[in-house]
Amino acid sequence: MFYPELAKQVRYFKETEGGREIVCQIFEELAEKRVTKEKKAFARRLIARGKQTLEEIAEDTDLPLEEIKTLAGMQLA
Repeated sequence: MFYPELAKQVRYFKETEGGREIVCQIFEELAEKRVTKEKKAFARRLIARGKQTLEEIAEDTDLPLEEIKTLAGMQLA
């Protein structure tokens, strides 16, 4: 590898328990962000249809009611 410092850091993340824990934590955070983004998109589609109450949408998407109200307010604006 052309960059010894980079190689050292990559080796740390690949070969040590602490490095693997950091990488796992980062991937878990990224996955959670993606799931939340998808839930919000789903909630916006349900709000647009207008066939369910905000409380039902919150329950169906596992998002807090306040978040659903915020999303609904954004769509009305």
